[in-house]
Amino acid sequence: MAGSWEALSDDRADILIAPQTGWVLPEAKTEVVGSIGFTWVAAPDHFVHKRAGEFDIEAQTRYRVIAIADSARSKPARSINVLEKQDRLTVTNFAAKLEALEQGLGIGTLPTHVARQKIADGTLVKIEGSEELTAPVIMAWKRNQMGKAKSWVIRNLPKICHFEFS
Repeated sequence: MAGSWEALSDDRADILIAPQTGWVLPEAKTEVVGSIGFTWVAAPDHFVHKRAGEFDIEAQTRYRVIAIADSARSKPARSINVLEKQDRLTVTNFAAKLEALEQGLGIGTLPTHVARQKIADGTLVKIEGSEELTAPVIMAWKRNQMGKAKSWVIRNLPKICHFEFS
């Protein structure tokens, strides 16, 4: 999660479109352009489905979480929906996360629109008692080098694309 903000900060990216995770680059301007939902899932035979009770923080810490490695080069890595003391399996990309979840190597959140399809296919199951999570999708940019193309995208993208992933 820090890697995309680092790219914007280091001028390796002009515009960032991503879920808002609570940390924002101070010199960046942001605009909400939609929202994304996240659903907790695991393989059908994963032992998380045999538990009773709420899927709260205490319950979550008992299960290994599958997390995608942060692409940050120099900033501290950031993760969402991963607890400090939780065992984790870090994978390199989204496809590897899906594969690890489907193989029963851990639990994790997926964008709801992806989770819904995997649940319908029978390859993953929603974790009973887990809450649906929602985050705003933001567009962020630095105002220091505003060319015509960047200005056009910032002005028009919110009008032509509203990012709703739920």
